[in-house]
Amino acid sequence: MRSSRQLLSSLENAYRESFQRAEAVGDEQEMQRLELDFQRDQVFLSVLLDIRTQLSDIGRSVHPGEPEEPSTLETVERLSGLLGRRFR
Repeated sequence: MRSSRQLLSSLENAYRESFQRAEAVGDEQEMQRLELDFQRDQVFLSVLLDIRTQLSDIGRSVHPGEPEEPSTLETVERLSGLLGRRFR
């Protein structure tokens, strides 16, 4: 699994290359669009990374008497229980 830093760096590099191309031809509109898209995608990626972290934490949280590695089904059940409490 790639680290958060690697993912954010890849996103930044992709946008930086596109921004430099737009800048080289003087396309101000494209530069503005890319800047806004980059900021939006940073937020989306950060949210997804937070979700990934939360899912990992759920898989690691073990209650006394339970096996150390919960099954995928147990992890999904815990997640649905958490989501159910938040949306009630």
